[in-house]
Amino acid sequence: MKKILSLGLSALFLLGFATPAFALVTTSQIANGAVTSAKIANGSITGADMGLNSVGARHIANGQLKAEDLANNAVTDAKIVDALSIYGGTIGDTPIGLTTPNDAVFMSITAWDGVTFLSYTNLWDVDVSGIFSLGYDLLWIEDDGVGSSPATGTLEIGTSFTQVQCDDPDGCDVTLGETNASDGDILAIVNASTNTANFADTADVSELAGAFAAGEWDTLTLLYEFDRWVELSRSNN
Repeated sequence: MKKILSLGLSALFLLGFATPAFALVTTSQIANGAVTSAKIANGSITGADMGLNSVGARHIANGQLKAEDLANNAVTDAKIVDALSIYGGTIGDTPIGLTTPNDAVFMSITAWDGVTFLSYTNLWDVDVSGIFSLGYDLLWIEDDGVGSSPATGTLEIGTSFTQVQCDDPDGCDVTLGETNASDGDILAIVNASTNTANFADTADVSELAGAFAAGEWDTLTLLYEFDRWVELSRSNN
């Protein structure tokens, strides 16, 4: 009769057999969705437990990582690359500053297609290799229907380029406003109508070289300095 001799694990160890190594569990051995956050104790997995770059964007479902999942100030500057690249998308589903003002500080912005600033923007050392657009605003002054009296209108800067459309055959008297003006603003004005747009000095508001009766396609360029508009140039086209 044959007998089986059982030495047990301790006996095997004594005879020189090595203890079996613990095998690592890989992702291929875990069913998708089997491990959930509810099955992991809070704080049991730390950064030291994961290899560098082991968790990438492809491992996180869209919308799963929210602000409440991150401890306050958990994401520091050191953990964010210096360059921010957005391809065909928006921030928060809305362009910055479109409806709710947002602040962003950038040391450098490089754009290949176009950059649109929707409100006041302070820029240093701007290099434009394509087309530099000043934006577009329209001051439309309707006919006041008062005989030979010119209609009146106030031009408030909205962009650095404003087109004046005067519909009064007796002309329009245009007054420069300061509500939106900031020190250093540049304003280029073009009269795009056949009727005359008249510009003149306003005390403590504008400093012109003299009265200017701008005809069709004539231009007036101004700089806002300290507390008033100062004329840079005019053209009789």
